[in-house]
Amino acid sequence: MPVALTAQGLSKTFGTRLLFTGVSLGLDERERLALIGPNGSGKSTLLKIIAGLETPDSGSVMLRKGLRAAYIAQADAFPESSTVISAVTSSLNDARPPHLHDDHEIELAA
Repeated sequence: MPVALTAQGLSKTFGTRLLFTGVSLGLDERERLALIGPNGSGKSTLLKIIAGLETPDSGSVMLRKGLRAAYIAQADAFPESSTVISAVTSSLNDARPPHLHDDHEIELAA
């Protein structure tokens, strides 16, 4: 299977606190990954770096051409009346990918 994601030598600190250093991983297409660790160990920060929402102190993340990474926060921020499909559709509308041209395509992608 082709490599979908490669991360090499990722490090991140907050102030004087080291969250992680030297993290490297590769993820093949259709492969799944679980991050397990205590609260505050940097799992969410690592995922945000992979999704491009935060920058690492060192290292790099490379995604296969055409691949997008997204991050969904642990604490939901959805209106109480939201359904899964309405939340995904809303998210796609907020940051409309260039290949989705109208509401029908967004709904199909969701």
